[in-house]
Amino acid sequence: MEKFTFLSHKVSIFLILCGVFIALENRVEAQGEFHTSSGFQNTQNASEKYRKGKQLEAQQELRYYHAALAYYEEAAEQNYAPALLRAAMLHENGNLGEIDNQKSLYYYQKAATYGSPEALYRMGVFYEEGQLLPANMYVAIDYYLKAWKADNKEAAIALTYLPLEHYKTPDNSLDIITFKAKNDDAAAQYHLAKHYYKNRNKSESDKQQALHWLEQAADKGHTDALYLLGIAYEKGTLGEQNVNKAILILEKAAAQGHAQAPAVIAKYGKRMDKEDAELVNSKNNKSTYKIANSAAQAYNLGLYYQNQKNGESKAASYFLEAAAAGHSAAKDALRSKLFKDWAREDMPISDLEIMAEIGNQKAMFILGKMYWTGSYGVEKNIVKAYRLFQRVAPQYYPEVLKYLGIIHLENQIPQASISESVLLLERYVNVKNKDGEGFYYLGKAYWENQKRELAINKFKLADNLGHKLPREYALLINR
Repeated sequence: MEKFTFLSHKVSIFLILCGVFIALENRVEAQGEFHTSSGFQNTQNASEKYRKGKQLEAQQELRYYHAALAYYEEAAEQNYAPALLRAAMLHENGNLGEIDNQKSLYYYQKAATYGSPEALYRMGVFYEEGQLLPANMYVAIDYYLKAWKADNKEAAIALTYLPLEHYKTPDNSLDIITFKAKNDDAAAQYHLAKHYYKNRNKSESDKQQALHWLEQAADKGHTDALYLLGIAYEKGTLGEQNVNKAILILEKAAAQGHAQAPAVIAKYGKRMDKEDAELVNSKNNKSTYKIANSAAQAYNLGLYYQNQKNGESKAASYFLEAAAAGHSAAKDALRSKLFKDWAREDMPISDLEIMAEIGNQKAMFILGKMYWTGSYGVEKNIVKAYRLFQRVAPQYYPEVLKYLGIIHLENQIPQASISESVLLLERYVNVKNKDGEGFYYLGKAYWENQKRELAINKFKLADNLGHKLPREYALLINR
């Protein structure tokens, strides 16, 4: 009898539990449209709940927003960052009937903790502007850096316009330097290269990074980067050992005033060949670079080497020396096809001036850039740059169209004209349609010319081609 009573109780409990289960399974919301997930349905994964929430949210009605939030909150229990972000935005935007900043902040903080790029950016904004949280630029920049590393575009724009050096800490220092380096800051590129250079023996990757950032900074004329890159090639510390390349790079560093570069170059100082000495009958001439006694001798040496196998380099050197002394035949020799592409950035400025004077297209282009930017020890002179660019044929160097357009756009010469800038830049992008910078400046020219729709179109093209837009234009195209 006792056994029967005990079994009856067990059956009763089982039936009660079944009833509860059925009741829970059949629970329906008051509207009759949405089923809430019960405790027995939690096997549904977070991404599926998030997807359903997004579908409901797309209906853009209050009841659907509430239903979407229910799904987001369930996914949020599994720390699903996209759901946490959407819950934050629903509360922030007032989609649920009222704005609830505290709940919004709670979800933003949690979404940021689990790596949401958008949430990391929003936390940066809160700390930068003192919204919902006390203003703290150190914390704001840390959040922006985390968002940027997660490929958030708005964070990259924000960082571009903040005085990052003022908020550098031991913890964020490398991230700040990396951000600035990737945004074409030559000093940051040099310091990042030094970081990898110190660790070059730890891994091949560190060597490659050191070489990459040194080359980036050196290309922008950074003196210390040029020197360190030259030393790297001299000693082979980053892979390739190439003394000739090292000397060329170190000569650039020396021309820009680097104190140690000349001593390294001197170890490989040039001396007159025995053959040259015999040709000019000057056995006692010990000059390192000036080896001819007169313009005529230099010219004759040029003629001699011009007809020798692989003698173009020496021929050009002698013709330039003779031309510098006013030798007209030497100038004519330099106009030949043999020396059409002889001009180089690492040539002495005086030699480039001679080549430009006789109409060498490459020399005029290189020298024009030097005067425009004030690089390689040349004093900046926009008027000289403009005149040189005007003489360069666009079919050889289409970039002159861009440079001339920018000079007009930025009102760098007395006769500057926005209309002329538009014409030049349009010609340029028709030829170089993959240059994001060209489209950016064309957009800027249209903007200045009050043609806003055309400007925004060009800004979008520039952005699509990977050109980093200034903050005001970047925000404009993202509206």
